[in-house]
Amino acid sequence: MELLGLGVDQVLLIALAAVWAGAINVVVGSGTLVTFPVLVAMGFPPVTATISNAMGLIAGNITGTWGYRREIAQVRGTLLRLLPLSVLGGIAGAMLLLVLPEQVFERVAPALIVVALSFVVFQPRLQRWVRARKAEEPTPAPSAVPRIGVLLAALVLLAGVYGGYFVAAQGVLLIGILGVFLTATLQQANAVKNALVLAVNVVAAVSYLLLAFDRIAWAAVLIVAVGSTIGGFAGAWVGRRLPPTVLRAVIVVLGVVALIVMIRNLVAG
Repeated sequence: MELLGLGVDQVLLIALAAVWAGAINVVVGSGTLVTFPVLVAMGFPPVTATISNAMGLIAGNITGTWGYRREIAQVRGTLLRLLPLSVLGGIAGAMLLLVLPEQVFERVAPALIVVALSFVVFQPRLQRWVRARKAEEPTPAPSAVPRIGVLLAALVLLAGVYGGYFVAAQGVLLIGILGVFLTATLQQANAVKNALVLAVNVVAAVSYLLLAFDRIAWAAVLIVAVGSTIGGFAGAWVGRRLPPTVLRAVIVVLGVVALIVMIRNLVAG
């Protein structure tokens, strides 16, 4: 018996992987590392699996971002300042996808994830240091528009480039950056992370539609979209209720798993 051109067992396996990926994307990121291997195992070519998976997971990004809408409302001004940087970075990353071999970011990605996890582990100490440095700076003139630091802006832009080119684990990288350099709680930083990842993934999806339409497997996109939508709601429900220490521990554990998978794939390649 077939469904969408696939066996029912294949559809169920992909859907279950998508639910898990959608959930962990909301909490930390790296959901691609769950669904991509499953799609390849089901017989999809790697490039088709990458593109279709990225497009399908957008649905989970939307539901996860919606689940964090209260936290987003608390830092809406800052998010609006950061959003264009992520979009620009995503466009640049998508363009790099056309001219650079995938191996470039495959080799850089593990080092970036190590840096991001270090940010998460030492976030309280690093955040105190950043705030102390800000306190030493001259008080800026009152403004209705929230200010963001140059370093934070640059890092968010670079994270957007990374996400536009190499989708996997961009959430880990962003939560590490935002957790330290954004003056907000870890839950608010996670909310901003979800919104920025959604923006970058939409940019990537538009580039796929324009430049690689023939490589999109719409059956896979649909299955991943349905599964990740459910997972996005579940991840937001769980993630918003985790204490900062527990959330930080979950991020580190899942980030380490993503790092191991990346290194293993790099060595195997």
